[in-house]
Amino acid sequence: SWPSPAPTACWSSRTAPRRTERPRAAVAWVRWATPPPSASTRPRTSARWATAGTYLLMAGTAAAMAFATEAWMGFALTALYGAVLAGEGAAVRALAAELVPENLRASGMAAYAALGALAQLPGGLVMGLLWDRYGARPAWLAASAVAALGCLVAISGLRGRTRGR
Repeated sequence: SWPSPAPTACWSSRTAPRRTERPRAAVAWVRWATPPPSASTRPRTSARWATAGTYLLMAGTAAAMAFATEAWMGFALTALYGAVLAGEGAAVRALAAELVPENLRASGMAAYAALGALAQLPGGLVMGLLWDRYGARPAWLAASAVAALGCLVAISGLRGRTRGR
């Protein structure tokens, strides 16, 4: 709470600072500084390019994991890989939404979720088998190759099918 000032001749209730003035000013500044969403502030890239970019980052991160030699490298790359996976999920969901007609969007997103969940089991099994049989480096290089393939499919294989640029 604000300290109560000593009564003086120049202090009045009109000039006394109120607790609500600072937050109002901050909110007004944020509203002024951030324009409302419009055609000029929408993302200029399509979901296809966002998906390709996240798969490219995933391929690079997986390849770097294959050659990590120190524990701190593994920790840092694991954190980066987790962040890339989070971005990949959002980008691929946006791509799935672009590929499906609007009247079938809910069914398309449900099919994407089901197929993605089903694909994780064999993907995890293959990664685990590679890791057990050949070690971490070949497993991470295989993951990098699959991610690079996903990047190429997003760039070339879906051209003309999406509604974005």
